[in-house]
Amino acid sequence: MAGCSLTARGCSRVTSSPLAEFPTPARILGPVGRFLRASPVTAGFVLLALILFILSLVFHPGELHEGPRHWGAITTLSFYRQIDPDTWKNVSPELHGPFDLWKGEWWRLVVTGFHHGNILHLVLNLWVLALLGPLAERQLGRLRYAVFFMAATIFSICAEQFWGNGVVGLSGGIFALLGFLVIRRRHDPQLAVELPDDRWIQYLFFCVVMAGLSALEIVAIGNTAHVAGLLFGVGAGVLFEQRKWIVAGGALAAAVLLVATGYFAVHPVWLGRYHWYLARQEGLESSVRTAHLRAAIDHDPRLTGAWLELSREQQADSRPIDAWRTLLEAILINRHSLELLDAAGEQWRLLVRLHLEPLATEVANETLGDESADWLKRIDEAQSQASLRGEELPDEAESEWIFRIDPSRGSLLIDRVAPTIPQPEKPSGLPENTPDSAGEGISL
Repeated sequence: MAGCSLTARGCSRVTSSPLAEFPTPARILGPVGRFLRASPVTAGFVLLALILFILSLVFHPGELHEGPRHWGAITTLSFYRQIDPDTWKNVSPELHGPFDLWKGEWWRLVVTGFHHGNILHLVLNLWVLALLGPLAERQLGRLRYAVFFMAATIFSICAEQFWGNGVVGLSGGIFALLGFLVIRRRHDPQLAVELPDDRWIQYLFFCVVMAGLSALEIVAIGNTAHVAGLLFGVGAGVLFEQRKWIVAGGALAAAVLLVATGYFAVHPVWLGRYHWYLARQEGLESSVRTAHLRAAIDHDPRLTGAWLELSREQQADSRPIDAWRTLLEAILINRHSLELLDAAGEQWRLLVRLHLEPLATEVANETLGDESADWLKRIDEAQSQASLRGEELPDEAESEWIFRIDPSRGSLLIDRVAPTIPQPEKPSGLPENTPDSAGEGISL
């Protein structure tokens, strides 16, 4: 600190040493201590995110993308099969999703928000949380703030599950904080000073820019979670100023909404992939498996793999004509699928061997209509070419399925971090002598 010393000529300025401003531990820990005392709930959220990030790295150093899943993150998985000792193959690329969640592990909805895809994602989220969290904590009080932030984060995660993808990050809850504070600042002059117009407008502008980049598939962002969190926060901000009985009713409605969205996040019955996943469960009766597969293609007729599995299930149930009809219905919808065309050709050859060609032709005429002759010609040509190549359809019924993290599906970071594609790794849970060759990744 500058001072004044008396000399024979008067007062002269004395400049302090630069070392006086050196960042000592006390100067560093002082603001941290004040932050912990003033905003303990926000500090707890920050600490939890840091702990989960460290645990994922320390206890799974060789499995970068398996770590978050082990510690509760919602990740995108897919089915793999070992082709030979050195090769694992994703046998159903169309079938992917948060299988851990779909099998009933609902608690991941609570934990996954505190996971982050990488250090940049973590730093960005925690930085904004440290800025906005204390403002909301002071407005709401510690208990109500903790409940509000957790509910907003879970709600935004559930909203993102509408698409059936893995998701990590606190951004949904952070946008809820922003929405709440923007409404509250109209009634609190001090808050309006602490959160000026230019700052919150910058946050929203950043969100719009990131949403545009996401639409262009430049970055992977959970825009649904962002919007859901923002609306949740705005609603809470409006409700905050109402009479007590209205606030109580709004809180009850929010609780019911949260339970409902959580249920449908675990059971996304509108997704064809979800019903297809259910059909893959062990120990199902043929009728149940068939019903799940039929539901899968009813909700998403583009799932060619589900059509194929349905036809194989019908064939295994000694219903070759039904299997044939299923394949014909499939190629009418998925006209450019060579896999379906080959399967139809294989089924046609089987029906000929069973002396069911007249009935099969009749079914084709009923199903394909005026296009029947053209399609039968294409099917016959496809089968002839497959026979020349010596190809046979794989017997999927005898395959052992293992669902692993899908490296080709970036999990949505509710932020601006692009997805990463990991190097192939061995799936966890396999015998020690298995090769390190199967692809493994996380939905980012």
